[in-house]
Amino acid sequence: MNCDLAQKYWELGNAIVAFSVVQMLAFLYALASKEFRRQVEDHYRFVQMGILGGSMAYIVGVTGCYYLELGLRESPIDQNIAKALSETFCARVIIIVLYSALALGTMFAGRRYGWNQE
Repeated sequence: MNCDLAQKYWELGNAIVAFSVVQMLAFLYALASKEFRRQVEDHYRFVQMGILGGSMAYIVGVTGCYYLELGLRESPIDQNIAKALSETFCARVIIIVLYSALALGTMFAGRRYGWNQE
């Protein structure tokens, strides 16, 4: 039973990362619209805070899934499994940070070099 529940947390961690990536890609795609860029410029700080806050929430969610999954796995955990879980956790956090940085960097570059250029 616990292994099945641990597997659910594994899947939830993957879903959180996938959602964060899709959300950032949708945001970046939306920046192609001049009207959307104007709205982002009008609320630049709020958009930045939203991206950072959302990223932190995703990281907290992934962290929670990781620790809940570890707690549900049968102890003691094989070292190879523990290492794979740890590396996957780190990769998930890095993916969230990279996509958030991409969105923030795109916003910064757009603001600095001109949003209105087509």
